[in-house]
Amino acid sequence: MEAVGGTARPAHAGRTCEVAIPQEQGHARHRKVDAASGAALEVGIGLEFPTLKKTSLVELELPTTLLLTVPPAIAAVVGMFKLDGWPFYLSAFAGVWLGFGSVFKVLQARAKDRKLAELRGPERLRGCLYVMHAAAIAARGLSPKKEEDREVLRVTIHKADGEELVQLLDYTGGTPEHRKGIGRRRSCRSGVIGRAYTSAEPAYFRREDDDFEKYKREMRERWHMLPSETDGLDSDRRAHVAVPIGDDGKVAAVVFLDSSDRDFFTASIQDMIVAHCIGLAQYVQTS
Repeated sequence: MEAVGGTARPAHAGRTCEVAIPQEQGHARHRKVDAASGAALEVGIGLEFPTLKKTSLVELELPTTLLLTVPPAIAAVVGMFKLDGWPFYLSAFAGVWLGFGSVFKVLQARAKDRKLAELRGPERLRGCLYVMHAAAIAARGLSPKKEEDREVLRVTIHKADGEELVQLLDYTGGTPEHRKGIGRRRSCRSGVIGRAYTSAEPAYFRREDDDFEKYKREMRERWHMLPSETDGLDSDRRAHVAVPIGDDGKVAAVVFLDSSDRDFFTASIQDMIVAHCIGLAQYVQTS
């Protein structure tokens, strides 16, 4: 890349999106990231992220299996008691056989339905977030194998749903008591995540000190968070990065990371996060 007036531009042509890169005293410059080979925002046509919605009834195998196996089993049991002698024993044997077969078929259908939910649901993105989390931890000189180092960084992903952003997964990383969040909804204009969504550009925030009340006030005044939302903020989070992923300017999802280390998101780590987001989007697009 060649730098021009504080902005790094790709030496080759292509569409670009901006990534805020922190400098000293929390100021930011902007780095252009080439989109021709897959940009942070513009990654391909027809990008569709999974949702938290359940698979429809007609697509599930278990209901159909129950409809086909339960009535014959009941009929076999009822018919068995109307017979005498060897037909009774033969019918009992067939009924037991049918019963075991029905139970096996139901268990098999449940397993297939769970697999379908995993393939279509957001849980299939978990591996991508684990890789992103471990790579960022290692790039900061920490160990992904140590729990205390893993707690420094959290990462999750939000999907656009109308005028809201819904959290698709619990956080990867962070302290155990601060990893929950799946299904949480917030305005698409709220916080660092909302800024990334509405601007269609990555957003960055770094706290200057440990004054928690000042932090919440800044989130309300500068980042348009509601008081009810700032009340749920964690006091140990000191830096945030949000990267939008979408298609032709329309954001489909936002990857969000925060850290207890205010200087965690260096320029090189932000570039690496954007690269991982490109890979995540390509995985969603092709899987």
